[in-house]
Amino acid sequence: MRTTQLECFASVACHRSFTKAAEELHIAQPAVSQQIQALEQELGFKLFDRTHQEVVLTRAGRSYYPNALSVLEELEAARDMGRAIAQGYSGELSFGVFGSSQSSDMQAIKQFHHEHPGVRLRFRRAFSKEQRKQLVAGQFDTCFTAAGSICDDERIAVAGRRSNKPFLLVHQSHPLASKSSIRAEELIRYTNIFAAHDRRDAESVIPPVLGDAAPESILFAEDQDIAWLMMRLGLGVQLVPESVVSFKQEDVHALEIEGITWSLETAWVYLKDNENPALKAFVDLLDGEGL
Repeated sequence: MRTTQLECFASVACHRSFTKAAEELHIAQPAVSQQIQALEQELGFKLFDRTHQEVVLTRAGRSYYPNALSVLEELEAARDMGRAIAQGYSGELSFGVFGSSQSSDMQAIKQFHHEHPGVRLRFRRAFSKEQRKQLVAGQFDTCFTAAGSICDDERIAVAGRRSNKPFLLVHQSHPLASKSSIRAEELIRYTNIFAAHDRRDAESVIPPVLGDAAPESILFAEDQDIAWLMMRLGLGVQLVPESVVSFKQEDVHALEIEGITWSLETAWVYLKDNENPALKAFVDLLDGEGL
């Protein structure tokens, strides 16, 4: 049974005319007759009684008509869904998230959801130590991250890249909490916490402000939430983009960093060969809105 056969049957039944059905379907009238005959042979019963005056459904045809319409409606719904998926208005889009402090940087997701409500959004924990591996393995489509060494991977594309003024976060119990600013060269005096795999990863994001700092004065966390917790426990200080400052709690103080000539680079990253239409729509949004 072919879709064309059902379309011809439904059109003839609606118009009670092979001629009008042919006009509606933009095919020749003999072709309509052939499609109806083939459908009748397959079903094993006549669909129409034909006279010189009119074309009417047989009793069997009247019984079959609602089923044929139902099938055609489902096929049209499937076509609409396919078009929506191809255009990024349906389907699924998954995000890797390092920590809740990223919420202020991820407003593009909120806008995307507003414009593409039919796309299911999924969120997965993206560990700082594993983000490249997770992205390449397809565990999520995209993530918002520090634009460090991960952007040097030729498999990875970048969108929505931006420069952020860095701030230093400290807990209220930290000796620096009484200050409003700190000079960049002073950072080496304090234990610095990084949501990074190692020193090389940290310095790919932040120019070598650590200098000759002893290894024990640098702490690495598995993800941003853990780094945030360590900072709030007073275990060290944390360099963050300006956008994160608005997210801080009352017991956390933000210090401006004086004498800096660098910024924290952030971006959305994704695999170049990822063909998810919803991802393409999201990247188009980032590029179009400058997000």
